[in-house]
Amino acid sequence: MPIIQMIVRRLRHLRHLVGTALIDRQRYSVVPRSRFEQTLDALLQKTGFFFIQVGAHDGVRFDGLYGKVTTIDVHGIVIEPLKRYFDRLKMNYEDYPGVVPLNIALHPTLPIVEIFHVAPEALPGLPPWAGGIGSVVPAHHARSLTPATTRRAPSLMR
Repeated sequence: MPIIQMIVRRLRHLRHLVGTALIDRQRYSVVPRSRFEQTLDALLQKTGFFFIQVGAHDGVRFDGLYGKVTTIDVHGIVIEPLKRYFDRLKMNYEDYPGVVPLNIALHPTLPIVEIFHVAPEALPGLPPWAGGIGSVVPAHHARSLTPATTRRAPSLMR
């Protein structure tokens, strides 16, 4: 691997580590690992580990998987139906050929799925994690009074 690619890869990983560090600001202690993280760590030790992440967003923000799968050679699929997040997802995993990003939705019968998500113009007034809220249920955002918009995404059917 050329030196420039190696540096870029390390910088991207460092960006993730800094951006998602879990520190208790009052005691400066590391937050205990969740059961998910413990299970994932055990699975990653097994040869031939393969993962599928549905609703991968940009692959980094609010994502405990990225820091794990980019430090070892694993294979998997990351799925994000919303184009604006998929473009960043694809960029974040471009140095990891074992991870394949797909810009699709999943539905058992529909070839095209209508996804309701937070309207981009509403995001600046909401918590950062709100961008990851999406649903195929039209009334989902109405309950929270969050402005929503829709996107039609091709679906991988059975």
